[in-house]
Amino acid sequence: MSGISEFLTQTDLKTSLSNGGFSGITSRVQVNSNSRGKFAILYPTANGYEMADASSDATSPGTVMALEAGTGSSVLVLRRGYVRNTSWSFTRGALLYLDTYAGKVRQTAPAGPNDIVQYIGTAYDTDIMDFGPDTTTATIADTASATTTTTTVAPATTTTTTAIPQWYIVENNDFWTSSDTTWHSNSGGYWEGTVYDAELTDIGTWVRGYRPTKIRVTIVVYGFPESGSVYLYDAENNVLASATNQLLSNGVPKVLEMNLTFQGTTAEYDIDRLSHVISASGPFRITNIEFYGQYVPGSRVTTTTTTTAAATTTTTTTAAATTTSTTTAAGGTTTTTTTAATTTTTTTL
Repeated sequence: MSGISEFLTQTDLKTSLSNGGFSGITSRVQVNSNSRGKFAILYPTANGYEMADASSDATSPGTVMALEAGTGSSVLVLRRGYVRNTSWSFTRGALLYLDTYAGKVRQTAPAGPNDIVQYIGTAYDTDIMDFGPDTTTATIADTASATTTTTTVAPATTTTTTAIPQWYIVENNDFWTSSDTTWHSNSGGYWEGTVYDAELTDIGTWVRGYRPTKIRVTIVVYGFPESGSVYLYDAENNVLASATNQLLSNGVPKVLEMNLTFQGTTAEYDIDRLSHVISASGPFRITNIEFYGQYVPGSRVTTTTTTTAAATTTTTTTAAATTTSTTTAAGGTTTTTTTAATTTTTTTL
């Protein structure tokens, strides 16, 4: 079953589409998994639709958006058109991409090794998406581009591990817990509370040794707000980042971006809790928490291993190119060949 909803002109989209409203080509399909709920991006399989994500070509490209939560044989989905979600806070005109978190969209293209880059649509407004997924995708090479490593060592094996700095979403109840704020997985996921002073406390081991350089928090309040403040603490109660006395408007997402300053490298200086102090007459939501820096421990990391003879060896790696260098060492010859982000080292003694 499929159909085209009533056409809305460009000038009345903002007023005609209520929260969750849509206009475009829809159909009802078999959905086998969708834990994110309404607005989740789904990809087709032989037996139905699953949540899409950009971490693998096996779970992409996404082709439809869920307009209903849940699973079953007759779930309404959007194939092309406009949809409104007041929890979104896009930049008008921004290109939107499939996220590495299942079912979500993002404004910046994924950039991690082996990530899939797929255009999903365009931000017609801050909370309205012009949904039109392109099934042509690109895969990020499993190496940093234009990287040169020079190593001088005695006979041994040297391992160099590097990570690519970027924004990472660390928002759901896999990362945080709270006694006064509740996690909701629908509408893209958010924390909701009504307490004037509430906290999210980290869980798991993801904070161990994690030292990002920035944090970005998105807050929405409902009612008649005055101001809000956000603080990030370590286990010693040191303030790592803060944004104080921020003016908030009813129903309008406020994005707070802060620099992080850590007091040390040992466990007591790890990230411990996120405190939000909101002065408002109604509830508030935290719709996004992001960190900028290295990968969260346990996720993808680019590792380069080089074995050298008793001489100075220079290895040059260039993505999407072919480079060959030969170094003659005492007692042997080392030849290094790099082809399209692949490095092979052969040593003859």
